Amino acid sequence: MVSGAELLQWEAPSALLFKAFNTKGFGNMQNPVYPQGRAVMFVAGPNGKGKQTVMQLVTDVGFDAVDASDLT
Repeated sequence: MVSGAELLQWEAPSALLFKAFNTKGFGNMQNPVYPQGRAVMFVAGPNGKGKQTVMQLVTDVGFDAVDASDLT
């Protein structure tokens, strides 16, 4: 099975593409902190500085960033 993000990457091979912020409803986006801890946000994409930036953005918004490997 191929993800939509993989298809986009194939169509734009020189683009640096990441997948995040697509698995949570608006309530979690508004306030991702719960009594048990912060909600998890998965980040997929190529390793490197770009992924570090996306992981930091996810953390800055209030989620626990989890590296979900590459786009596959």
